[in-house]
Amino acid sequence: MKEGDFGFGAAFDGDGDRNMVLGHKAFFVTPSDSVAVIADNTDYIPYFKKHGVKGLARSMPTGCAIDRVAQKKGVEVFEVPTGWKYFGNLMDAGRLSICGEESFGQLVLTSTHLEIGVLAKAFQLAPMLPGLFLYSKILFI
Repeated sequence: MKEGDFGFGAAFDGDGDRNMVLGHKAFFVTPSDSVAVIADNTDYIPYFKKHGVKGLARSMPTGCAIDRVAQKKGVEVFEVPTGWKYFGNLMDAGRLSICGEESFGQLVLTSTHLEIGVLAKAFQLAPMLPGLFLYSKILFI
């Protein structure tokens, strides 16, 4: 990443539910910022353009960048204890669209299914896609 001419890099664990993002010249994007980027770019994701964002959530140790996105978009934001099980009640109640936590996990909810890992990264790239493929290289590990 540092030596290549890549505009975006992503690495995933074995089952794809944890991922890390690197920007130009291996700029590290924290998990807190990563989920906030996804939340901030929902205007470019067709599902959310049509249905809107119900709510955003993060675990307690996760930074508050997503809180600022929620405030800007006028949606609820929730802080839950560490552990994916704590996002479940919000999901079941239909109050959550996007959530993330400190150990590199993000989750994007649509009406019928969950988008994790690789697809979460695609959502992050959504606003850049037209120019990204013309002007940049992408590295997925």
